[in-house]
Amino acid sequence: MKWCQYCGKLNPDVALYCVNCGRLLDDLYCPNCNTLNPANNIYCFNCGKLLPRGVQFSSQQKQEREKAYREGILLARNFILIGFCLIFIGIIFFVSRVKILGVIAILSGVTGAVFLMFSFFYWLGALAAKKYGGPADFWALVFYLLTYFFFKRLFNKK
Repeated sequence: MKWCQYCGKLNPDVALYCVNCGRLLDDLYCPNCNTLNPANNIYCFNCGKLLPRGVQFSSQQKQEREKAYREGILLARNFILIGFCLIFIGIIFFVSRVKILGVIAILSGVTGAVFLMFSFFYWLGALAAKKYGGPADFWALVFYLLTYFFFKRLFNKK
């Protein structure tokens, strides 16, 4: 929880502005000279440029989002590699023309396709984690569920 330095109101950690008086809670970095300015400054006290009043993320929030993005991209890459390996194994078994290997080939190919699908969800999850915050796993699950319910509704029309 953050305390407002102007009115003394307790605010949630994610709040940028005080819920009571509306003033900015965190200090601002000047985009021109990178000087840290108090939250109530309108102009940078070092260079005199107008300070931005849009959404400002602290360096810790930026690092958390970058970490979630990198983890999501890494998972997506691993799923892509596993998916293509399984599809490749399925193709090799399918070409061998042995019946039992044909069943394994189909299972391997389907499993590889599922891994490729999950790599797409993790890639989307990584992008959402970078933009909106939160772990990439959560966003990948959100995209998976949205897709699931979309196709369920699409194919179950009566």
